[in-house]
Amino acid sequence: MTETVTQPPTIADSQPHPALGVTDLLLFIMAVIWGINFVVVKYATRIFPPVAFTGLRVGTAALFLIVFALMRRAPADETGARASGKSALASLPRSDVIRLLMLGLLGNAIPRVELVGAATVPAAFDYHIPLMSVPLALGLTVASVPAPVPYLKAEPERVARWQSRIGENGFKIGISWQGARGGVTSRAIPLRCFEGLSKISGVRLISLQKGFGAEQLSDTCGVESLGDEFDAGPNAFLDSSAVMQNLDLVITLDSALAHLAGALGRPVWVALKRVPDWRWLLGRDDSPWYPSMKLFRQKTEGDWAGVFAEMQSQVRP
Repeated sequence: MTETVTQPPTIADSQPHPALGVTDLLLFIMAVIWGINFVVVKYATRIFPPVAFTGLRVGTAALFLIVFALMRRAPADETGARASGKSALASLPRSDVIRLLMLGLLGNAIPRVELVGAATVPAAFDYHIPLMSVPLALGLTVASVPAPVPYLKAEPERVARWQSRIGENGFKIGISWQGARGGVTSRAIPLRCFEGLSKISGVRLISLQKGFGAEQLSDTCGVESLGDEFDAGPNAFLDSSAVMQNLDLVITLDSALAHLAGALGRPVWVALKRVPDWRWLLGRDDSPWYPSMKLFRQKTEGDWAGVFAEMQSQVRP
């Protein structure tokens, strides 16, 4: 009599493979699209090199990076940049608001930047590309990042007006301690962290804070306010850029003012969290984007006291 041997059930028998769902299919499609985009951006400019372009239409929320990216291929001087016809067409969301805010500041940018609405299609442009793909398309690396600064300029008349208002006395430090609300992470430093700097002989702290955070000035002594008219016009940062020309140093957190000071070529110190935004990299106290910038990093999470103690030790009025 033959004995029948029964094999134990395997995992494959007891747990059949589930059918692919909608989520799996969408993830697969996204991966394919990302791969195609990577190949196109990486190799297209090698086949069709972007030489002597007349317009680059990009979608962006960080206009300083547009100007920087184009500086890598544009002439270093103002005359050459404008004579070559190189320019950027920045396609923006909420065009009625953002376009008006940035128009004045970028009016003197090198190379020229023209702002258009997100739904506007320019009459002519050479390339259309998302902002975050520009460095790859231009073949940028950390070693090739540095570009001539400044590539933004303040209005001379406005600079003179703020010079008469601020005066020449003391070692003037412009400060900002809070970024715009609504981001993924909170960007704010308690204003009291600047108190030690205000006690250094000869130092004047001048507030560059506008909007959120400015209400803290009423509770803190030693910080000068520029008044309600500061950057109160329809164009953003025009007064900020003019005031920075009359300061010896700018100290700020990771905010638009840090990029503005760097683009203007002004001395700027940036206070960074232990794990900062990607563009500040890690393990270095300088920025390849901005030669005039110095970075001060938290050694431990939340340790702003250590950051400002280091700053205090390096201030030389």
